[in-house]
Amino acid sequence: MNIFTNRKYLVLFTLLISYVTFMFVIANNVNIYRFFIGGDFIWGSGRGWHLFVNYFDYGFIKRGLIGTFFDLANFSNLIGNEYILIKASTFISALIMIMLAMLFLQRNDLIKNNKLLVALLLFSPATIHYFAWDGNLDNYLLIIFMATFLYMRNIWLQAFFIFIGLLTHESFAFFIPIIYFLNLAKHNGDFIKFLYVTAPMTLSTIITIFLVLEFGETSMNMNDYFVSMSTKMPQIYNEIELRGALESDLWWSGYNEISYSVSTYRGEALPVQKLFLNAFYVFPATVICLIFPLLCSIYLRRGIVYKILLFAALTFPILMILLANDYYRYTSFVMFLSIVFLFKGYQENFINKVPDKYLICLLPICFLGPYGGSNLTMPFYILSQYFEKFMELI
Repeated sequence: MNIFTNRKYLVLFTLLISYVTFMFVIANNVNIYRFFIGGDFIWGSGRGWHLFVNYFDYGFIKRGLIGTFFDLANFSNLIGNEYILIKASTFISALIMIMLAMLFLQRNDLIKNNKLLVALLLFSPATIHYFAWDGNLDNYLLIIFMATFLYMRNIWLQAFFIFIGLLTHESFAFFIPIIYFLNLAKHNGDFIKFLYVTAPMTLSTIITIFLVLEFGETSMNMNDYFVSMSTKMPQIYNEIELRGALESDLWWSGYNEISYSVSTYRGEALPVQKLFLNAFYVFPATVICLIFPLLCSIYLRRGIVYKILLFAALTFPILMILLANDYYRYTSFVMFLSIVFLFKGYQENFINKVPDKYLICLLPICFLGPYGGSNLTMPFYILSQYFEKFMELI
């Protein structure tokens, strides 16, 4: 059946376009307030350098796959403005991400009986910041994850997409445990068969992580890198140069990340002894993100060992804090993966339906959630900023 000639899918697609457009405008309104009115508009480009680094110019580097694709497709020359390209990438990738989730729900007739869960997916902080985190590869990681997790039954295809995910961004490794758990749940009680069918995934994961860790750094020096970026992102480059911050704010170019090994920038993360303090400081975000995997585990139709493994797999992305400091980003990953797991569990019939009374309670909590902020000292960033603006007016 062609989904583009089916009326119900056309209606769904139209609604999704409207939803993504609305959320994109809202999210970027916040983004503009935070970065433009706040005096630092260049942050409006977010992590745009991800779309311009590639294997042709910089050798085999971590996070270079999407930029290589953009380079092959000649998107930069076709569009001609890096800001528009970055915004278009954010909008289109967010649309694809939501389309994958909603198409899965529609095809499996899961929307009618799970309206609250769908609302949590569409309006929680698990989703909202993907509409404004410009240039970041999170959207692409979640597209690859959902394509693998929701749609693919062939283990070789799953292994290939894990390979693609890890080349897109090394943090995809933190999504792999839940993919393994899905295969384990499908082969309940047959551990030998589970090991056999997941062998291609294991081989793909080990080889790709080894390649990224050992060879994923550029050998280009900083000056040559800046010259290349001045042609790829001229407006961003010129603005940074005018501020005299080319070397002091290396985040604009990505050089500080693609020229370092994972072990090097691991040393820049928060000290382990501070992790618990920070988790407590942003207690609301921590609690919110843990509620989702806890509900999944409680209603899983498996024994206690499976429940513990599921909780560990769903909360695994929080461990990214050992590599970088975007704690709210990782809590959003946990929430998003948990919601997607519930959808898949309902389809595979190995998880009981979570009562609506719990989801109703989660809706307002999610509204007060982190909204993808990355600074540990700014919980509830969006709400606090609007509140401060309101106080100034009165």
